[in-house]
This record gives sequence, structure tokens and C-alpha cells, in this order.
Amino acid sequence: MPVETITQSGLTKWGFPKPTIIIDSQSAAPLRGIEAEQVFYRMFLMGKPGDTALVNYPVEGDYLNYLKHKLQIPMPDIIQVENKGTGCLSGDILAQKTVVKHIQQLVNRGSKVQFFNLTDEEVDLADKLGNPTYIQNLGEGEKLGTKTGFREFCNTNGINMPAGNICQDMDAVLKTVVELSTSGVVIKSNAGTGGAELGSNVKITADEIKEKQDNGTLPAFIASKMAALSPIEPPFVVEQFLKHPEASLHIFLDEEGNAVIAPTVFGQFAHDGSYVGGHYPNGFTNTFNENIKILAHEKIIPALKEIGATGMHCLDFLYDEQTSEFYFIEDNTRPGALDFISQFVNKVASTHNLEKPAWYHFNLPIKEIAGHAVSFAEIQGVLSDLLAPSESFILLSNPNVLPYGYNLHLTGVSTGFNSSSDSAKQVYEIALEKLKNYYGYNGEIVIP
Repeated sequence: MPVETITQSGLTKWGFPKPTIIIDSQSAAPLRGIEAEQVFYRMFLMGKPGDTALVNYPVEGDYLNYLKHKLQIPMPDIIQVENKGTGCLSGDILAQKTVVKHIQQLVNRGSKVQFFNLTDEEVDLADKLGNPTYIQNLGEGEKLGTKTGFREFCNTNGINMPAGNICQDMDAVLKTVVELSTSGVVIKSNAGTGGAELGSNVKITADEIKEKQDNGTLPAFIASKMAALSPIEPPFVVEQFLKHPEASLHIFLDEEGNAVIAPTVFGQFAHDGSYVGGHYPNGFTNTFNENIKILAHEKIIPALKEIGATGMHCLDFLYDEQTSEFYFIEDNTRPGALDFISQFVNKVASTHNLEKPAWYHFNLPIKEIAGHAVSFAEIQGVLSDLLAPSESFILLSNPNVLPYGYNLHLTGVSTGFNSSSDSAKQVYEIALEKLKNYYGYNGEIVIP
């Protein structure tokens, strides 16, 4: 059966449609005040001359040289604001009237604002500026980014989801767990982010439910599992656990509701409910891709426009290959990790006149391989012969997190007539072997 081929469809290949102030704020509750999370700077990779990226920690200097001189890509202005200790970039901006005034001046000249997390602080800042974001209705955008808000949106608009309920208390949680006991469940924190690793959700298997029911300890067991949620406060969403391939539908509507980038589906890798990577093309059939895009145009986009929830959306879903059913599980109402990678790849390919870029991305546990935290300069040296844009090459992103022992954001890229996500994975595997050999690692790193 034919699978999706790479096309040049889409209204724009990368970047924002207007000059944009990029505020990559990690303000969600599980991320606030954690320095290693606050230095996640990826959205500026989407920027171009005329855009402005604000940061409250310096961007790694060797990495900027890599972007400007090795890749030679167009870049936004990067402005570092004072870190006021509020716990996130948006809070630091709000604490400085001169910074807010500078942003207002850029807005007055026609710039838009794009946030990463959309919480009360971003809404407050946007309101002070007269809402220069791509989202018409910030309240609806913020609500849709919650687990309960998205489930209500899907219920209202007939969009398929896993079986489940919004639960206001532990009695309702217990009732739903019992109802879905034969398949196992996922319990989600309403405002959580980052998957199971950061406490956004916990999974309880069918075998665990049966065992705890039989010995009368199910309520206490559920409570102990939910203690890992962050934030742990009602309401919660309890959904049937479905073991199907995961993908992500990405939509970008400007503030008038016009498509900036055609709806695109990326293949997505997840582990225990946490995002770990993805690839493009997505590997599904042409029929699958046509059906999901029809759903986007006929049902999802009109529903988003009706409530003013324009802007960027990353709608994660599961796909049952036996029944061809889609099950939507959440909406990230902002650019997501795969947007950063896709647009970074497209920017580099466009700069170097490389056709039909395909890519494979996986967050590599480099600390396990090296035995210690590493620097960007170190990784750049090990992989130096794979970094020049060509038919097959490697891209590096998010280097600020490496000194904290976080994963290496590594992307294999394949270009040209025979490009595919499989050939992109091959160059990724070459890079992985180089890293293992350099650090003398003899263990096994399983990549999807």
C-alpha cells in the first residue's frame, strides 16, 4: 500500500507570517523555577530577520556560531532581558516596565507575539499589549490547552477521543477507572505538561486494576499513583488506555483564521505518555493522510475559528490501523517540539537549496552514553563531519540543556529525490554510533 510521499504543499515552508516577538516561556506549573527547564530555547529557530526572540538566560555562544556560520541560516534578533527570579521568562518580562514598553513599541510597528506556554501570565502580558498574538480569543486558547478544555471541545464538536470522563473528585475518578478497567486507564492532570516524566499523566494497567480490586486496595492505589501528578488538583481527565501509533496534526491559523501552513501530520514517538521524538514523512498511507486533512478542514478548523482559538495547534492523536479510527488526546495551543524541528530543517534546506527534506528526530540520552553531562562544543567536535548541510546530515538543537544532563536533541536529515524518514534515520544511527564509540559506551540505546 503506498505511503505518503514528500510534497512541497503548504502556504509557507517555515517562519511566521508577520514580524514576530518570540517569547519561549516555560511557565507551566511543572516547569516554573527549574533552571534546566527555563533554558529550553527552541522557538527562535523558527525566526527570521525582522523577528525578535527574548530570553532571560544567554543562548549558548558556540551554538549561535554553529547556526550563523556552519548552517548560515537567517536569524532573528535575540535580546536577553534581566532575570528577575520570577520563575519564568514571561514573569521576568512583566516585572520590567522598560521591557514591556519595548515590546509595545515593536507591536505598534506591526509585530505579533508568539508564546510557548499559554498561562495566566502570558494572557496578562498579552492583555497589557492589546493582544498582539495570533490568537483571537486568548481565554479560549488557554482553556483549549488544558486537558478538560480539550475534552469539552471534542465532545461539543463530535471529534473522536478515547472513552473517558472529566472527574471533579476522587469518587468520580474511581468510578471511571472501574468502568474502563478492562483496558487500563490514563489519568491526566488538567494543566500538566511534559507527559509522565513531568507528572502530566499516570497510567494504570488493566492487570493492576484487577489485582487491586480483588484485594480491596484500589482507591488507595489510585491515590498513590495520582500523587505523581503535577499539578495535583481537580478536575482530572480519566481516559481509556489505547496502545496505537501516535501522530500529531499541526495547524497554524492567523488571527483572521486563514491557514498559514497547510495542516500537516508528523509521526510522533512517545514513551510512557511522554514525547521523545518524531519524523516526517509520517509513514502512514495516503488514504490516512487525506482522511485526517479532510477532518481538519471540515470539522477542526471551523470549530477553532468559531471560538476564536486561532494560532498554532499541535493536536496529538492515536490511530487504530485496524479500524482506521482517530482518537484525539490533547491540543498544545502553541508551536510544539516537532514544529521547531520541521521548521529548522526547512529553513536549513531552503538556505542551501536542498530539495524534499525528510527528517528523523529523537531526544538521545547523552548522559547515559557519555557518563556525564556534556557541552555543545564537545558534541559538535564528535559529529563535525556530519554537520554540513548536504544530501544527508545531522542538526543539533536546544544545546542550553546539555550542561544539566538533559537529552541531546539530535535530528537526522535526508534530502533529494530518494529522501525518506528511513534514510534520515540511517544518518541519525551513524551519529549515534560515533557518539557511542567516542565515549566508549557498550550498552544498547533503543531508538524507535
